[in-house]
Amino acid sequence: MISDKKALRKHIRGLKETFSSSKLKNFSQNVTDRIQREPFWQNAQTVLLYSPLKDELDITPLIKDATLNGKTVLLPIVNGEDLTIGIYKDDTSLTKGAFGISEPSTENFPKEKYSKIDVAIIPGMAFDRHGNRLGRGKGYYDRFLKKLTGTYIIGVCFPFQMFEEIPSEEFDVKMKKVFY
Repeated sequence: MISDKKALRKHIRGLKETFSSSKLKNFSQNVTDRIQREPFWQNAQTVLLYSPLKDELDITPLIKDATLNGKTVLLPIVNGEDLTIGIYKDDTSLTKGAFGISEPSTENFPKEKYSKIDVAIIPGMAFDRHGNRLGRGKGYYDRFLKKLTGTYIIGVCFPFQMFEEIPSEEFDVKMKKVFY
């Protein structure tokens, strides 16, 4: 186990460079196909997804599937040191936000309705078999996920980002399940 978070992030970045874009796309398709078959996904009415960066698992098929099936789709918005969430309508409702991430420019999803979020699908740099997640180091998701109650929180990553054990802290929010 790499016990230093910074070293593990660097290791993962190096591993990503060893895979072709088509191989990464295949990994992404495999994960999104499996999620779409899951009852938690099929039964969800309100889902929190993310706009993938080029080095993250591409969950665009889930955004399309959720939209086509009438689910309320929420995407994160970086707001200073925190994440808020906006309602995704379609790709024309997106603008480039912090870190070049596509974010909804439409209305924010009210905090008092966070308990209505059925499923949250969260990216990470690394995950482990215990549901621990290593993010990019800013703590955005850890601070945000603490606000969700009753939400089925799923981590998604490429297979090479899954480890037996990764460094974790008491403030880290565990995933209910990780798809890789």
